[in-house]
Amino acid sequence: SNYDKRCLFISYAELLEQLKFAMKDEQARKTITGTLMAEIKSADLVVLDDLGAELGVKGNDSTNFNNDTLNRIVEARQNKATVFTTNLTGKEMSQAYGERILSRIMSNSQGFVMKIEGTSDKRVTGI
Repeated sequence: SNYDKRCLFISYAELLEQLKFAMKDEQARKTITGTLMAEIKSADLVVLDDLGAELGVKGNDSTNFNNDTLNRIVEARQNKATVFTTNLTGKEMSQAYGERILSRIMSNSQGFVMKIEGTSDKRVTGI
């Protein structure tokens, strides 16, 4: 292939879980926060999957830790190709993460928002 592009696909809920686990282990914390954040910053494309899944069924507001993590990612990805997938509406994202973070996500989107409706969840119904 003539392409030399680096892409990352990251489950946001899993990333948060790994970061929280690493808080107990200094070496793991350095590896995850240093190496992974450097990879997120330098990748040509990052897909941050299922933003909002970490909020649980009740759709509670995000925690400060989650918001700080998301903010670091959004800031690291400014003016870079980044895809956020979520089941949340814009209003729900604003409520969960705050207007500041949503504004930064949207400012980088250049108005490209893909809304998919009327499809069944293939994980539940099968293909």
